[in-house]
Amino acid sequence: MDEFRMPGMLVRFRPTGPWRIGPDSGARDRVDHIFHSDALYSAVCSAMGQLGTLEDWLAATAGAEGEPAVRLSSCFPWQEDELFVVPPRNLWPPPPSPKVRWKGARFVPLSLVSLLLAEKPLDEERWAVDPGSDCLLPTQRRFSTGPFRVAVRSSAAVDRLSPGATELHATACLEFAERAGMWCAIGFADEEARRRWSGPLKSALRLLADSGMGGERSRGWGRSLSPSITEGSIPTLLLPKLREPKPAPKVIAAGAPEVPEKVVSTTEEPVVEAAVEAAPAMEAVVEAPVEVVVAEVVAEPIIEEAPEPPVVEAAPETEGTEIRTASVKEDVIEPLLLSSINSDEPTPEEPAVEEPPAVEEPPVEEPVAEAPQEEPAAVEPPAPVVVAKPVEPPAPAQPPTAWWLLSLFTPSASDAIDWKRGNYTMLTRAGRVESAAKWGELKKSVRMVGEGSVLLATAPPRGAAPDVAPEGFPHPVYRSGLAFAIPIPWRNSQ
Repeated sequence: MDEFRMPGMLVRFRPTGPWRIGPDSGARDRVDHIFHSDALYSAVCSAMGQLGTLEDWLAATAGAEGEPAVRLSSCFPWQEDELFVVPPRNLWPPPPSPKVRWKGARFVPLSLVSLLLAEKPLDEERWAVDPGSDCLLPTQRRFSTGPFRVAVRSSAAVDRLSPGATELHATACLEFAERAGMWCAIGFADEEARRRWSGPLKSALRLLADSGMGGERSRGWGRSLSPSITEGSIPTLLLPKLREPKPAPKVIAAGAPEVPEKVVSTTEEPVVEAAVEAAPAMEAVVEAPVEVVVAEVVAEPIIEEAPEPPVVEAAPETEGTEIRTASVKEDVIEPLLLSSINSDEPTPEEPAVEEPPAVEEPPVEEPVAEAPQEEPAAVEPPAPVVVAKPVEPPAPAQPPTAWWLLSLFTPSASDAIDWKRGNYTMLTRAGRVESAAKWGELKKSVRMVGEGSVLLATAPPRGAAPDVAPEGFPHPVYRSGLAFAIPIPWRNSQ
């Protein structure tokens, strides 16, 4: 899967205040550290509805019959130029260390993931786990804190109908450091999908940055500055060192400029000189056998084409008789002519040539009358022989590829995942509907594969977006489980 490429964008949100990301338990005094891909998809759908492109967006993503046009990853923390992510579960944590508690890090920099994929050892002196954010921080950067801290904001609910009636409550949130925030990646199915949805997505993301994402938006939480967007291809935007192209061999095409003289003198000149020096020796070797070869070649066709002289068949083989095949010209005619020329005596009569004794033929038996038989059917001429090509053996099954998930994933019917292998985790997602039709009703809960999981499959996982609307709801409510996955080398270190 070295050729895996898809157009994409890298988006960085720069928060202007706290963010509330509700945990799976729904507890108000707890907060999640990942803005999951299904929540991001729901927020984008809300923005697309305000922009007037919701129906087309749903048809291209959740309702697509084939490949979805757009895939969204989850949102992870970033700080300065470090992008943190949930590492591949098959490679994390590394072997225990007396200095660094690797297991305590939930997020690691993408630069460290490249080291893990290259199977390079980690320098314990260069890394430290931040307990406030569960991020593995590089010590040489000397970050004062991690990208965020978990805080609890207290509030009081006032009953306006009952004077003096109040109720205190606390809500957990994320407070971000300076030059820190949340980032996500967006992948497009092809260039056509990028051209179609790049503009609407940028508008939707700017709208979300202004209106807020997550909980407590009415209090101004979840807002950010205009997001920073970098366009490119996936996975180059995330792991540039993982897919560095190898230098291609130089090919000199016809009509290309000549190679410098220095290069030609070291390669071509010795070959030309050797050929020139060897030319006379080659001529001397070839001249000697030329006549013999030509004579043989000329003589053979003459002998083969000359008609054979008439041959008198010898008598059949009998005991005590020498078998001899004689030529009429050499044995009969030429001796008679020579004797008549050299002698004055009259030419004697030509001796009679003894005829070979007749061979008795065996008596022919009269055929015995047999019962009349049906005439055989006409035999058709044999069909031309067709030489069949050898049947090639079936190609071996393609080995599965490891896919590193950067989003939540719900398998579709077409996904062929080897669930007996790989390294993955499951979580339950629920929540309440935010719709103008009905507000606050509970969605159906769904089990999903979590971020950082590594799945083995022969094809890129597609995923699905099931309808989780409550019974009798006026319109479908989709929970996106479309996979945002990157192929990585499979290696299980645990």
